[in-house]
This record gives sequence, C-alpha cells and structure tokens, in this order.
Amino acid sequence: MRVVLIHPPVWTLETPPLAITYLSSFLQQNGFAVKCFDLNAELFHIMPNKSLWHPSESYKWKSKKIFHGEIYTKVVEKVIQNLIHKILNENPKVVGITNNANPITSLIAKKIKQRNPQIIVVAGGQLCSPYLGGAELHQDNNIDLIAYGEGEMALLELCKRVQKGASIERISGFFYNGTPILPKLIQRLDELPFPDYSDLDLSRYVTRFVSNSLEPSKSLSILLSRGCVNSCDFCMQRVIWGKPFRVRSSHNVIKEIKYMRDTWGVKRFHFNDLLLNGNLVLLLRLSRELIDYKLNIKWGGNMTMSSKLTPSIVDSLYASGFDHATFGIESGSDKVLKEMGKHYTEKEAEAVLKSFDKPGLNVTINLIIGHPAETDEDFDQTLDFLKRNHILLFNAPSPSICAIFEGSDLLKKYQGKDGFVWNGPEKWSYNENTCEARTKRLNKLIEVTNKLFPSGFFMVDKERALN
Repeated sequence: MRVVLIHPPVWTLETPPLAITYLSSFLQQNGFAVKCFDLNAELFHIMPNKSLWHPSESYKWKSKKIFHGEIYTKVVEKVIQNLIHKILNENPKVVGITNNANPITSLIAKKIKQRNPQIIVVAGGQLCSPYLGGAELHQDNNIDLIAYGEGEMALLELCKRVQKGASIERISGFFYNGTPILPKLIQRLDELPFPDYSDLDLSRYVTRFVSNSLEPSKSLSILLSRGCVNSCDFCMQRVIWGKPFRVRSSHNVIKEIKYMRDTWGVKRFHFNDLLLNGNLVLLLRLSRELIDYKLNIKWGGNMTMSSKLTPSIVDSLYASGFDHATFGIESGSDKVLKEMGKHYTEKEAEAVLKSFDKPGLNVTINLIIGHPAETDEDFDQTLDFLKRNHILLFNAPSPSICAIFEGSDLLKKYQGKDGFVWNGPEKWSYNENTCEARTKRLNKLIEVTNKLFPSGFFMVDKERALN
C-alpha cells in the first residue's frame, strides 16, 4: 500500500522537515511504500516574494482571507494543481499533511477529495490542536482524521487498518468526536529508523532569504530526546507531546550523525528537542563522543536554563563543536520565574549566559510578556536583565505576549481567581494585567531592543500582536 506525506508552508527553510521524514522511514520499516513532498521548499523557490517566509509574515499564511487574497491566486494555485497531479500518480490510499497553516492544509485536502474521495486524508502536527488554532480543521469534512501528539504508532495503525479495509475509528493518537485519544508512544527511541531524506533535494534548504544570494545551509535537524522534564505553567507543547521524557543513546545519535554526514555531506546539526539538557549526563556523553570520534561538526539547539550548566560543562560542549543555543529565560523577575515553574533565579541565568560567552557560540533567548503574575515592576526587572546582558546575546530576544490556552496549566491555575477574566488565549485579563497593558509592555520592549541590538526588534507575527 502506498502513502503520501506532505509538508506545506509555512516553515523554516534552513533544514528539511523532520516529521514527514521520520514518519516515512518508520512506515517503510513496517512494509509500506511512502513518497514525501516538501511543498514548503518548492513554493519558496518559485514565489518571487520570499519575504512571506520570514517569521514575522507567517500570519499571512494562517489568515484565510489573506492567504486566498494575496498568496493562493497569484502563484500557489498552479503549484497546488501540479502537486495534486503528482499525488494521484502515486495512487496512495492515505495522504498525511503536516499542518503549519490551516488554509493551505484545508485546500490540499479539498483538492485531493475532489479528485479521489476514497483517499484517507490525515492532518498532523501541534497546530492541529483546537487549543492552538486548529479548530477549523476539526470541522473540515475533507479531513478524515486529525492526529494528536507523537504520530508514528498512530499512522502505522491507520495504514494497517486501511490496508485490511477495517474501521478507522477510535485509533490511539487521533481525535475522535473532538476528544483526543492519547497516542501510543515509542519508549525505546533507538529503535526508530533514521529520517529518510531520499525524496527531498537538500540543496534547496538555505540560510538566507535574499533572492539573489540563497546559500545552501548544508544542515539537518536531529533529535536527542522527546518530551520535557519541566512543568512550566504556560507551555502547551509538553501538554500535547506528553510524558514520559525519553532519550536516545549517545551511540545511536553518533551513528545517525555519521550516516547523514557520509550520505548527504552534512556537517551542521540542529537538535529539535524541547530541551537538549533534559538529561545532562547524556548530553555530556554525546559531547565527549563527538570529540573522541573527531566528527568535526557544528551543533546546538534549545536548552533549559539551569545552574547545573557549569563552566566546565560548557567548555566540554564548546570543544565538541557546540555553536548555538536558545534559552527560554522568559523573565528577569524571580517572582515571575517561580510562578511560571522555573527552577532558577535571574542571577543564575545571568551566570550561565556568561559561561556561554565564547567566540562563535551564538546564544539567543526567549521572553514572555505579561504572565498573570507579572506586574509593571516585574517587567522592568526583565528590561534591566536585558540591558545588563545584551552583549552576551547573538541577536535580540524573541518575545511572546503571554497567551493562555484552553487545556493549559496556566488556565487551570488562574481560572476562578478574583479579577481573572478569560475570553480566549489573547483576550484575558487579571486585575491590571490587561491586553492593553501587555501591548504597552511590548512597545516598551521594542524601544529598548532597538537601542541595544543592531538588528533591531524581531517578533513572530509582530503586526498581529500589536493589533
């Protein structure tokens, strides 16, 4: 039986998609024929307006009105028709779509069903969650199933049922009547086959979005772990992807790095883990093996801030080729950090940043504006933290205005408290912490950031956040 997997816009262009390539290799390991299409990369190289792939423009893909008015009719329509033709030529029984933006996911599903209603269309990815903007997909009659969380076991069970002609209802890892059935998780990650990039042209993944100077990135994404060891109250990723926290062995990761280097000529790896240092012993072992095997790669990823990241540990990481890290520091107020569920102080965070201050090691941080516990005084402490430590950062911090999603620990914590009113993820207030107050803080951060960093302020969906 044949399966087609699609990765549509809008997504980063620096590395090929990890989700569909993992799913592809896993299904192939279990006897299914799979074809992958990266529509995101294909459209990027065709469309003249490449600024649409800048994170600050991502809202245009997610808005049905803007997508159909400014994007689809101008370029995307012809490419979509060509994609549908290629899909039908594969004669698949199942088509899986990673949902990065609802309008284009729904469009692809509609076009497939118009041509062949018998194909089972599945959507997956965290943005399928109704809590994170995927509610429209759950009302889309062209989408047969919507995945929840980790997808390998769920998609495999679906394919087995389709192959047998059995019912596809109530499969673990999919929503059923709007309620998710928790997925079966792969406990031993070393048993997963490496991602299969054979359907993708790796020369089409680039580091810069300048039309006349697109440099191949020669980098890949990779995973050391799945899940998270933390319990930050605002985080929806850990709610969706669940527990337990699982890791690969350093030997298995080294084996993949060697394979990808020898097969694709790749010497740069970005770890897509929620946090690279969820198991610090494992991380140190990996860094030492990278040195011992003399792989000479560059690597890095997201890390949780921790006082356990001592200067000697940072030295070991740096010696192994570690060259980029993003920390979710979120706030410079100890009170807010404690309320979020963080396990460090702002002084400890400052000390860790200083230990990462090494030539060629690029460090960035994330900030959250307007946590319910945050006052204007707390926010000023965050600004003071940024002013003291901006010289340690590669570029301006990436801020998010605090959204409180249905199903989050943050909503459970504050719902029912005097002064708390919730009318949606962005439309909430807690006493003086209103939408207007959070917007004022954002504007204040913009003013400070533009003075501290040559590159100036940057924020995903900035225009939408300021409205």
